[in-house]
Amino acid sequence: MKPIRNGFTLIETLIALAVFGVLTAMAVPSFKSWMANSQIRTAAEGLQNGLQLARNQALTMNTQVQFQLNTPSTNDWQISTALAPTTAIQTRINQGTTPQASIGPAVSGGATTITFNGLGRVVIPSTETTFSVSNPVGGTCQASSGTMRCLNVTVQTGGQIRICDPQLPSSNPQSC
Repeated sequence: MKPIRNGFTLIETLIALAVFGVLTAMAVPSFKSWMANSQIRTAAEGLQNGLQLARNQALTMNTQVQFQLNTPSTNDWQISTALAPTTAIQTRINQGTTPQASIGPAVSGGATTITFNGLGRVVIPSTETTFSVSNPVGGTCQASSGTMRCLNVTVQTGGQIRICDPQLPSSNPQSC
């Protein structure tokens, strides 16, 4: 009578490791793309939240409040009262949460400061402002035949702030 053996043979273990290695190698490019797109989304949402906070503070305090993008490449921003004496309300320092994402200065006019009045409307600049959020480390945007899904954050003169995708067709409500 043969003894009953439990477990795997060396050959079975090596085959399982080889299959796992092949699957992992196939998943790595997809994972990198997902991470880069995720950082773009996080940076765009952080920018949108900061702009909405500035607008809400302007409404709450019934005074002019400005949102200032300090260094576009680091995604740092500050919210403060716009009238003298200025008072800082909140500062965001990007501490590695979106290391590869980059918020560019406004596509329209290059503005880095937006001022809201007590009614929540944009005072400065007097036109619609669009910030571009991309990932220069991860590759190029889909609009330029790349793999990254770059986003825009648009601030309309009435105070509406939204994230939009420049790659989507104009018939899509999420397009720019």
